[in-house]
Amino acid sequence: MENSNIIWDVRSSGFSCIPLEEIYRTGKIVKSSSVRKVLEIHWEGEDYILKIFYAPHFLDRIRSWINPRPRREWKNLKALYEFRMPVPEPVALGHKGEEGYLVTKKIPQTTPLKEICKHSLSLGERRNISIGLARLTASLHNHGWIHNDFHSGNILSDQEGRLYLVDLYDISHFNHLNKKQAIQNLAMLGVSFALCATYMDFLVFLKEYFSLCTLFGGESFTSFFQKSNECFMDWFNFYCSKRAMRCIKENKYFQKISNPLGKGFAHKESILAIPPLPCSTPEGIALKNSRSTLVLKTPFGIWKEYRRKKSRNIFFDCFRKSRAQKAWIHGYNCILRGIPTAKPVFFQEKRLFFFLKSCYIVTEEIPCASIIPESLALWSKEEGTKEHKIILLKQLGKMLRTLHDRGMTHRDLKGNNLLVDQKGKIFLIDLDGLAIKRKVTQSRRFKDIKRLVKGLKLVEGVESKDMEILLKSYLPFAKTEEIKRWLETI
Repeated sequence: MENSNIIWDVRSSGFSCIPLEEIYRTGKIVKSSSVRKVLEIHWEGEDYILKIFYAPHFLDRIRSWINPRPRREWKNLKALYEFRMPVPEPVALGHKGEEGYLVTKKIPQTTPLKEICKHSLSLGERRNISIGLARLTASLHNHGWIHNDFHSGNILSDQEGRLYLVDLYDISHFNHLNKKQAIQNLAMLGVSFALCATYMDFLVFLKEYFSLCTLFGGESFTSFFQKSNECFMDWFNFYCSKRAMRCIKENKYFQKISNPLGKGFAHKESILAIPPLPCSTPEGIALKNSRSTLVLKTPFGIWKEYRRKKSRNIFFDCFRKSRAQKAWIHGYNCILRGIPTAKPVFFQEKRLFFFLKSCYIVTEEIPCASIIPESLALWSKEEGTKEHKIILLKQLGKMLRTLHDRGMTHRDLKGNNLLVDQKGKIFLIDLDGLAIKRKVTQSRRFKDIKRLVKGLKLVEGVESKDMEILLKSYLPFAKTEEIKRWLETI
C-alpha cells in the first residue's frame, strides 16, 4: 500500500493510511532531534503517536539496512502488547526511502514520570509511584525483558497512577535472565531518579521489587540491597562523569568560543543573557587578588583568572588540563551529582603551541552570599541567631556526606570555599581542586573533614560542641564513641 510515497508494511485493520501532507499539516511535534521526530496526530476520530526515524549519518544508514529501528520497536511492541504489558498499542509500520514510520495509539492523559518528579509530591504519592514502578520492573524481569534505556523519561503515568513503558526499540529479551543483569537494570533506573528520590523511596521500591521478582528466590534482602547499592553507585559515577564531558563538546547545550583571550566553551542558554564576550580582562570589583588567582565581580558573573603558582609547572601544563578547564568540567559534575555550586557560564584558555599562557572561568553570581566563617562568626555573636548556626552546621555536614557518597572529594576544603545564601543554602566553589573517585576512602574523607574543621575552629565564637554537631550530621549512623574518636583525632 503506497500513500504519499510512504509504503505501509504492516497496519491494523481499523487504521487507514495517513497522507504525508496531513501529517505535517496537523501533526503536533512532541520531540525532535537529528535522528527522530515524534508527532501527535488526530486522524479519523482517533489520537495517534507517529515516530519518524531518520538516518543522517553513514553508521545510521548501515543500522537501518541491517536492523531498522522502527521495525525493531514494532516487534518489541507487538511482543509486549501480547503479554498484556502496559505499552502503547502498535498500529502501523512503514517506510519511505531511508526514513522509517511507526504509528501507535496515544495513551490518553499521560505525563512522563520525569515531569511528575519535578513537582513537590506527598509521601503517599511518592510511595504509590515507588510501588507501581517496582511492580512494572518486576513484571518485566520475570518475563525476561530488559529495557536498555530505562529512565524516567520513558515511563508515562496516567491520571489514575498507572504506569506505561514507551521508546521500546532498545529493549532485549532473554530466555534466562540472570541476577546480575537484573541488578544492573535496577541501577540504571535508579540513576534516573537519583536527584529527585529520597533514601526511603528507594527502600520502598527495592522491598516491593524483591517481594515480586522471582529471580532472587532464596537470597536475603540484605544481600540483594547491598549488591544493588554497589551497582547503583558504579552506574551513577559512570553516568555523571560521561554526561559532564559533554561540556567540552559542541552540542545543543554547549558551543565553542574563540577570541583574543583564547579558546574555550560556553553554555548556550547562559551566554544569551550577557553582553558580548570580553576580549580582555574586564573591569570589575576585585574580590581577591593573590599570587595564584584574580577574582572579579563583573556585570556578567564572577570572573576568575588563574595564575601559575610555580615556574616548574610551565612544562607540566603542556600535558594536562588547565585549572579553568578542570573547574569547568567539575562544575557540571557537581550539578549532575546534586551538589550546589555556582553554575559555570564559559571558560577560555590561551596557549602558544602547547604552552599555557593564561586561562579563566566565569560563573554565575550567587546573590547575597557570604563565606561560611563570616556567617558562623555573625550568628555566634548576635542574640537569638544560635539556632541558625546549628541549622547551618547540620546542613554543612549533610552536604559533605553527599559529596563523598557521590564519589567527589575537595582537596582544598575550607570555609572560604563554601558560600551560604540568605536562605541558608550552601554552595561549593573553587572547583579546580576537586577530584572524582570511584569510591572516596575513609582516610580521604577524614583528611577533608580535618582540613575544614581546623579552619572553622579559628572562627570567633565557634566551639568544640559546634564541631560535634557538624560530625553528627556527617556521620548520622555513627555511635557516640566513634564521633568522640573523630573529634580527638581532629
